[in-house]
Amino acid sequence: YLPLILVAEDVPFNMTLIVALLNQLIPGSEVVEVPNGRQAVNVAERIKVDMIFMDIQMPIMDGFEATRMIRQIELNHQVDKPVPIIAVTAFTLNKEKERCINAGMNDFLTKPIEKDAIYRMLVKYLNGNIIVGDGITSGKTVSHKRDDHFDIKALVERTSIEEATLLVLAQQAATNLGDHMITLSDAISNNNSQQIKNAAHTIKGIALNLDFTNLAYLSKQMEVLTDEEPDKTRKLFQKMTEEVTVLKELFKV
Repeated sequence: YLPLILVAEDVPFNMTLIVALLNQLIPGSEVVEVPNGRQAVNVAERIKVDMIFMDIQMPIMDGFEATRMIRQIELNHQVDKPVPIIAVTAFTLNKEKERCINAGMNDFLTKPIEKDAIYRMLVKYLNGNIIVGDGITSGKTVSHKRDDHFDIKALVERTSIEEATLLVLAQQAATNLGDHMITLSDAISNNNSQQIKNAAHTIKGIALNLDFTNLAYLSKQMEVLTDEEPDKTRKLFQKMTEEVTVLKELFKV
């Protein structure tokens, strides 16, 4: 039996990484990909899925609201076994996990996404119905030295995905970082604290998943700055811009 898994994630690279790991762990499984919570609800209402990986911060409808709606649909239809919903987020705070559980989610994964972590979720919620592949990372080593900008060795070790594939994904993500930086820049210009946090959070999630070490550190700092720190915000944005430039030069994009 091959499960049908729904993944709700608005950042293309993050989606590609999760789907690649699922295909490693359950070869042949079918994965439905949606970019927001509204579409996740639509799919869950029409199709019986076996598991959902739900990003928290998405446009149109976030993961909390989508989960609450799916649980209400299940209640209305008197579903015997509610679908396991796993939160996926770059937040690590306990209160964030509590919000996920209160919304009706079963469990919680933090970025950077690890193969072993997804493996544990599959075994915990689907074992007995499916055969899950080996979740233990292979410990592959690569020739590159560790790097503060892009730690390819750590990325290979964490995902067990081939280095060549990861390099292509990293290049694509580096290309798209410019758009996210524009969103952050606009939020700073408008002095919109929530939009600044949201944009920084998105960049942080990409950087964590890709082991863009410096960018992850800088975006995490940006995410927690307050309205009373405009000078720090501008200086930090400049550092992030410089780091994105380094990454683009690294991948020749």
